[in-house]
Amino acid sequence: MSAPRFQIFLSSTFRDLREERQAVLEAILELGHFPAGMEAFPAADATPWELIKTVINESDYYILIVGGKYGSTGPEGISYTEMEYNLALELGKPILAFTHSDPDQIPAGKTELDNKARAKLDSFRKRISERICKSWTNKENLKAAVLLSLVHIIRTKPASGWVRNEGLENHELLQRLALLQERFDRQEEELNGMRNAMLAEVETAKFQGLDAKIEIPTNKDSRIETLLSDIFFAIADQMLTPCMEHILARAVNASLKIAADDVSTNGSPLNAATAVVDNSTLTAILRQLLALGLVEPEMILRTSGDNNRTNTIAKRCWKLTSLGRAKFLEKTALLADNFKSRR
Repeated sequence: MSAPRFQIFLSSTFRDLREERQAVLEAILELGHFPAGMEAFPAADATPWELIKTVINESDYYILIVGGKYGSTGPEGISYTEMEYNLALELGKPILAFTHSDPDQIPAGKTELDNKARAKLDSFRKRISERICKSWTNKENLKAAVLLSLVHIIRTKPASGWVRNEGLENHELLQRLALLQERFDRQEEELNGMRNAMLAEVETAKFQGLDAKIEIPTNKDSRIETLLSDIFFAIADQMLTPCMEHILARAVNASLKIAADDVSTNGSPLNAATAVVDNSTLTAILRQLLALGLVEPEMILRTSGDNNRTNTIAKRCWKLTSLGRAKFLEKTALLADNFKSRR
């Protein structure tokens, strides 16, 4: 059986730690695991708490980075970062915490100037220091510390993770996998049908490639017009490794929020909450990207349980093809800040 791959939630303030977050995301990807965090959430001032809870609950490990900001707060006056940390503790998630070793040396623009916020940050740092945590001073030594810590915690506190369908010897699992294979074959047939249909559109000049305009309905009888290229670059980084469709939907929603800023309904700005992609629209988008050879589907099996009973669930994920990866890397530098703004 191949080694499991884990979903790892990354928690921190955002605007002041962009470079540090990117370094940690790279560390997670270099180890072959799935990062999860605000990059996948809709671009809003405060991501809905229920969504955050769901993603943390689905994650195998939790990483916390603390710099010089306490961050935006929820209704109870506690920052989202501290709320996420509290939830990880409540759920019993294995936690890796990293705090800046010399807060006084952090540039003024990346520190709390408000006395109340600074006091809350100091209290939060004290709570974290009561558990095992590591210090950092720059993105390079932070990335190194994360790499070493992840390797250690995965070895000492293994989680269920995700595994490919190979080398399973348990008889009960093999029976389940036979049923899953049958379902997978049907989905493959459906995807081949999508591909053929899209190729037919290319031949008849109905398909316009990444320059195609897409109209997406909202729940207020309005439509948001955006380019397929904008959506592709909004979700491409999620598909550097196989990504589930509900995570892609969140990334699409982030791009729709940006498009919605320029749309008006009855003379009033379109509420970002109305710009939500539905399953049929997401399927249509993925069909077009599939036809262009930029993405491809992959079935991933997730197992959980113990030696007495194991549950196996098949999930259809999407990943970039070599062509899609090349397209994304060409634009990465230009699109770094387009779809991210939460704190």
